[in-house]
Amino acid sequence: MGFNLFTAKQILHFDPKAKEGKEVTFKAGFDYVNVLVKGGNILPFQEALKERVKRVTALDDLPLEVIVAPDEKGEARGNIIFDNEKAVNPIVSEEYTEINFEFSMKKKRINISTTGTYRINKKVETFSTLTILGAELMAHVRSVCIRSKSGKLISIPGVYHPVARKLVFHQKNGIYLGEILSIIFDDSCY
Repeated sequence: MGFNLFTAKQILHFDPKAKEGKEVTFKAGFDYVNVLVKGGNILPFQEALKERVKRVTALDDLPLEVIVAPDEKGEARGNIIFDNEKAVNPIVSEEYTEINFEFSMKKKRINISTTGTYRINKKVETFSTLTILGAELMAHVRSVCIRSKSGKLISIPGVYHPVARKLVFHQKNGIYLGEILSIIFDDSCY
């Protein structure tokens, strides 16, 4: 299973009975590149081109989007690593934080775990948009409930886009990833 990152449309389908894959051709111009996301992955994304970013340091001011591309079982995993860009080897010197995501469409939730202690700043480690690709099975969900490590609950409204078959949740001020324990796809947050 696979998705077009920019249109969010499912373009490849998983066939467990197929003995071999098939060749697929995509049209593209000089000003467009097809970017495919394999199902089963969660990835961070920033609209750098849309925001006309000219320097890498300007990315710190852009909101982060978390994109979930479920596989044929409705599951996905991914991680984001924030590190001290000035460190020679941030893993060895433990100057990093890794945020792991596990999505289950069946359980209607994303579990989030954090390792490492390095913090750049809350602005960088904040996401404002959560997008679930191929979400026709969750089209009825109109909000998510964010559960923080301190027990606080935040409800965020969502919109289902039937043409692209994606579910999008947006929080204007963003949410600090280091404090989130889970994201539950449920209209009754409290």
